[in-house]
Amino acid sequence: MLPTLSSCPALSAWGAALSDEDTQLARLLARPPVPPNPPLSQDEAVARMRAQMPLAEKVDYATAVLRNNGTEAELRTAVAAQVAIWRSHSKRWPTSWACWVCPPFGLLMGLLKLGQRWLAVRAENSRPGKGERNRL
Repeated sequence: MLPTLSSCPALSAWGAALSDEDTQLARLLARPPVPPNPPLSQDEAVARMRAQMPLAEKVDYATAVLRNNGTEAELRTAVAAQVAIWRSHSKRWPTSWACWVCPPFGLLMGLLKLGQRWLAVRAENSRPGKGERNRL
């Protein structure tokens, strides 16, 4: 998952569906092998999980976090509810439709948002005493 670069709500919403490690491992081992790849061993499955971004980081990037320890039907319901929330919020933004109708406008809005974030991070990093606070 990547942080969003656009101010268009449809593009600036990122979700993460997270499940505990035991559930992830069980689902990974239960996947049917895709030819020509053989089935994964438990060690290979754990290595694959460790190679991904840690769940704590995914949560930091996400605007919505869905717990995925239940059934597929429960996840589908949760996703549909979250998409409905995002859609209801996107109607408030007058630029939403312009981003989709005119892609260069969407690109411009994305670049402006990227500049805003860069300036905010730069201002945060230049605050006096920031290094001292991080050491505490």
